[in-house]
Amino acid sequence: MIKFGAALLFLTSVLCAQNPPSLRAVHKVFVDPMAHDLDKYIREEIIKQMKERVAIVVNKDDADAILTGIDEEETGAGAKTSRYLGLHDVAKGTLSLLDKEGKILLWSDDAGDKSTIFTALRKGGQRKVAKRLMGKFRKAMMKADYK
Repeated sequence: MIKFGAALLFLTSVLCAQNPPSLRAVHKVFVDPMAHDLDKYIREEIIKQMKERVAIVVNKDDADAILTGIDEEETGAGAKTSRYLGLHDVAKGTLSLLDKEGKILLWSDDAGDKSTIFTALRKGGQRKVAKRLMGKFRKAMMKADYK
């Protein structure tokens, strides 16, 4: 009888426990405002790369997850030289995908705008950072879908 009670208690706790959120469950995303208009480029790239998989919502309460991030952008003469020579990133960004309460980190990655070939001819900045970050996000979402 004690074994039956212990088994029943275990099953009840397993069934009542909430599953932690995962990337697979994310279908609606709220994009937090970010500096240097990175959030606008992120929204644009989500529409370009992931419109079948993820919808952008304008209200945090309607979202399954919150996409937030920070970015850095160098300015001045050193930044121009670096961009032409491709020495290092002039713009960098880090994105984090949090659950809808903002308590659990579901995904995070960073990217820069450094180009090693034909650097003077390529556009850099926040647009390139957003494109690279969304490419990484798309791959993570695809990987989560096929687990």
